[in-house]
Amino acid sequence: MKNDDTEKQKKAGNPILILFIFLCLIGFIFFVPEIYHKYNSDIADFLGIGSNKNENESTSNEEEENKAANSAHYQIGSNSTFSFNELEFSNISLSSDRTTLSMKITSKENIDLESLNYYVEFYNNRTTFVGRRSLLGKVNGSTTIELDVSSLGIDTVTYLVISHIDDNAVQALEPTTDESGLSSFSCTYKDYNYTYDFYLSKLIKVTEKYSYRSTDVDEYAENLLTYQKKAKDLNTLNGINATVAENNSSFIFIAEYDYSEVNEFTTIDDRHLFSKNALNNIIKFKMEAEGYDCE
Repeated sequence: MKNDDTEKQKKAGNPILILFIFLCLIGFIFFVPEIYHKYNSDIADFLGIGSNKNENESTSNEEEENKAANSAHYQIGSNSTFSFNELEFSNISLSSDRTTLSMKITSKENIDLESLNYYVEFYNNRTTFVGRRSLLGKVNGSTTIELDVSSLGIDTVTYLVISHIDDNAVQALEPTTDESGLSSFSCTYKDYNYTYDFYLSKLIKVTEKYSYRSTDVDEYAENLLTYQKKAKDLNTLNGINATVAENNSSFIFIAEYDYSEVNEFTTIDDRHLFSKNALNNIIKFKMEAEGYDCE
């Protein structure tokens, strides 16, 4: 009888052994994939391919580059001195009528600010964007520049940020063309107006307009002579048609720059004459950053 019971226990198996095997199966199911992932990850790290480490480093580098594109916030009235990349900023002050912001810029090398794509951006309470102005001009050692901020409504408690904005980071404009693909907008600042014509968002023509009026006879005559000479000189150049229309104590100077014949007007010292096929969003962004009202 005892032999029969022993035989039955052998056939049923050892309960402890069965439990051990069951636990091993569970461990295999849950932990082997983790081991496999780590094993492959280590190999990838060793070979330098497809590793999470490289992806994280890449993301970190991009974040650092984005952070480096802007300075810290500085309150206009705090009399701060700070550096941004190769430039040092100091003596920042706002005129009593709050129309002009002046700042001293210092550089160890001679720099043309226009080539850097640097801007001064203004914020209320560090968070609410007010507007921006381009940093333009040449820095030779130390140079004091003035920005027209009359339309921004800033004051001494407004914060400023120095930013670097590449052209390819400027947001595209909403399409405004018709079936012909043609579009345009005008930018106005005081007595100056530039109208830009585009084909499929690319520049094809610029019309410059300057309106002048004065009751001072001598001043009027001098300015009129200056623009008559300018029109005469421009008409000798390819792709340009310039005229001056006079009416008593006022005159209007108009110059049309046609890019169908030239790629750019390099002989004319006017940064508002962009190169042929310049994109509409870039032109509007840069003109507004100078204080022009574009629409």
